[in-house]
Amino acid sequence: MATTEPPLQTIIEDEEEFLKDAEEYMRQRGVPFDREGKVAGRPAPLHRLYTLVMERGGYDAVSDTRMAWREICSNFNFPKAHDGAMSYQLKQLYYKNLAAYEIEKYWGETPPPPSLLEHTTAKGGDVRKRTHEAMTGILTSNNQDSDEMMPDTPQHTPKQERPEADDQGSATRYPSRLRQQPKPVQLYQPDPTTSRATRMRTTHSPQPATIYTQHSFANNTSNPRDPNFKIENYEPRPSIPLTLRPLITPSSNSDVFYQRKAMSKMTPVQRTPLPQDLLRFTLPKSTFDGPNIYVRCVQGLKSGIQREQEFALHHLVKVSHERGDKFKFEGFPTLAEALMEKAIEVAELAFGVSFQVSYMEPRGRIAENVLNAVHGTENLIHKLSFLSPSLAENEIEPKDYVQRLERVNEATLVIRNMVTLEENALFLSRMALFRDLLILLLNLPRQSRFDEIRQYALDMAEMTTRYWNVAEDDELYQSLVRELASGDRGKIVRALGAIYRFDAEADRVHPIEGIPLSTFEELVRCCMLEDDEFIEAIINFLYAWSAFPDDLGRVLRIPAASDGKFQSKDVQVPEGGYTCKWINCHKHNAIDTPGALGRHLRMHVPENAEQNRALIYRLAGERPEAEKGVVNVPHTFLRTAVDEKGYPMGTPFMSALLLRNLARYVGRHGGSEQQRKELMNRLFEIKVRENLWTAFSKQTTICVLILEIIDLIQKGEATEKKSVKAEEMHDPSLF
Repeated sequence: MATTEPPLQTIIEDEEEFLKDAEEYMRQRGVPFDREGKVAGRPAPLHRLYTLVMERGGYDAVSDTRMAWREICSNFNFPKAHDGAMSYQLKQLYYKNLAAYEIEKYWGETPPPPSLLEHTTAKGGDVRKRTHEAMTGILTSNNQDSDEMMPDTPQHTPKQERPEADDQGSATRYPSRLRQQPKPVQLYQPDPTTSRATRMRTTHSPQPATIYTQHSFANNTSNPRDPNFKIENYEPRPSIPLTLRPLITPSSNSDVFYQRKAMSKMTPVQRTPLPQDLLRFTLPKSTFDGPNIYVRCVQGLKSGIQREQEFALHHLVKVSHERGDKFKFEGFPTLAEALMEKAIEVAELAFGVSFQVSYMEPRGRIAENVLNAVHGTENLIHKLSFLSPSLAENEIEPKDYVQRLERVNEATLVIRNMVTLEENALFLSRMALFRDLLILLLNLPRQSRFDEIRQYALDMAEMTTRYWNVAEDDELYQSLVRELASGDRGKIVRALGAIYRFDAEADRVHPIEGIPLSTFEELVRCCMLEDDEFIEAIINFLYAWSAFPDDLGRVLRIPAASDGKFQSKDVQVPEGGYTCKWINCHKHNAIDTPGALGRHLRMHVPENAEQNRALIYRLAGERPEAEKGVVNVPHTFLRTAVDEKGYPMGTPFMSALLLRNLARYVGRHGGSEQQRKELMNRLFEIKVRENLWTAFSKQTTICVLILEIIDLIQKGEATEKKSVKAEEMHDPSLF
């Protein structure tokens, strides 16, 4: 039926929200609702079923199309051997639970009452026209026509008449007349007179009987249900006349018959075409389920719609983690730009400033809130230094803030997962916007809410710096150097890897500059930790740093703090003086001057290695090995890990390379013979040399390299070193 209001024609996309809405509607309608949606014990989600049916124009359109329900049934995991039965049960499931919901919620029309819809079978279609008025109108017309045909005669049972004999010479077992009288047990309504002459006997059909009331008995002894019942007093129940409905035929009621026939052939009411109807002409005739998940995610991310972006980022995180080896930026244009622009939104959350990405700006100075995606943004760190955090560390985050930050984290994680593939890392390294993104993420406020994003940025930098040149004034290099002082073990490891990998693809040696001496001292102290990954990262970094002579010169030529001279100038004595806490020290008086403190400390510090060795045994409560006697211990050999080509690898190998660089530098650039000896003794004291010989006797894999280090130490102290040309100091082949 038509309505003046336009149809809603919308489908709730969220499955849980759809089920709640449909269940509430059916509850108000007063009919049960099968929320689970099962067909023959197998799941058939109602939301998916509703979407598939509405894509094909609704229940009536699907029912009028041949094999349409079987086509829908093929989208579910049903047995192929029972397509017909399963498709009808699927249609019945939709008919009982979603047909009325479709009529009112989608088409905006009033559905038929449950007595004409849910309480009947799903046979046929045209449920939108199955209104109470139309159905009762036809039935009323039929009843009136039937009443007019019924003669006003008293009700009685028709008498059985003898059938007439068949015509002589008939070739069939039935006579040539219209039909004979049926058996007495089959009550029927005979056809009235027709326009054509027929040979038919007149019979009396029973009239509609009155409503039957409960039978009353003369006394209790006649009632079989009474305890006083007597068989001789039994009274049979009176016969109940049957109520018959006239059969509508061209001869009995031609007007109603032809009216029904015309309605069945009537063209359905034309409606406004739906979007899926227009799209259907442009799609191939085979089943078309829309774009694949990759294209859907890219377009959803670029749409700017919150729900679409949440859908896209959720699936992109999953795809980049599970199929990272197949997911490449080159196969999906503008995906990298869309992800980076989403990650740049963190600036608005961190500083309250929204950066715009421009692909049309020339090289040079641009507006404060614009990032030059083509040539890179100059002085970006300087711009960020003037911005203050929008939220304090302990300030409560609004709900919208948390949701936006989560989407930014997901976008950054997708980029991080994808750059683990070498093709994606090379792809992003050619984009200036990606370098600006790393600088922005590494210079976010030092707040715990941004730690995850900063860690992702360090992971991405470690995988992409190999494709970039480096300079001391480079903003990305400066940002990575600052992370070395963060005190976070994970960030330091990634920052070290990113720094010494700069320009690694070009196979060029570059100086590692601008790192404070305190950072080097802290890294050396961290080598004493029992953390293999941390130590390996530090050794690799120090090896790359020691490969350039100028880097070693800036550090090794600084006077050592243990050169025997106590610096007492400008030393503030604490109130109450100094107190010695050396083990087994019996001095209880306070030390009031720096000079006295230095003289007292010299009493505890051993003068040579032998005294130091004896002190260690004494503090440990053990006797020296010479006093324990000789014990034969089997010699143990060690092997360092090797790669697939048989070359050494790992922390021991990199440590040996670092020691070789140090010994080589002292031998070539240590100055005079006396200066070389002093510097060599500082770096390779007696205990270090003993450990080198011990390692040489046990390490079968790198024993040749250890022997080369020992040889360089001895040569560095033996003879006067010849002068080296200035340009030779910058020759990478020497190191």
